[in-house]
Amino acid sequence: MRNKYWCPKCDKPFPPENFSIQVGDRVDYTVQQVGDDDNDERFIRFSSEEGDVLKIEGENAFIACEDGDEEWFPLDSLTLSAAPNLLTMAFTGVCECKTKEEQ
Repeated sequence: MRNKYWCPKCDKPFPPENFSIQVGDRVDYTVQQVGDDDNDERFIRFSSEEGDVLKIEGENAFIACEDGDEEWFPLDSLTLSAAPNLLTMAFTGVCECKTKEEQ
């Protein structure tokens, strides 16, 4: 069973802009790693990590990251931890139902 972050009609996550992020929220952010593997082949790896919102200024949030660092992230690059993250949305797409009646 899906939760409130998924559309019951199309079974895709609702767009993240439908849910506001506040100070104190637990959020997901995407980390990108680029490097060379053991065979000297280049790779790019994306993963999702969690952090806590410490402060919001304008369109940016200051996050206490899971690695112990604190960093600024654009609000539109964050999702609530209970909601599908941006990597999930990249694979599944997002709900495009026009009205609540369609959902």
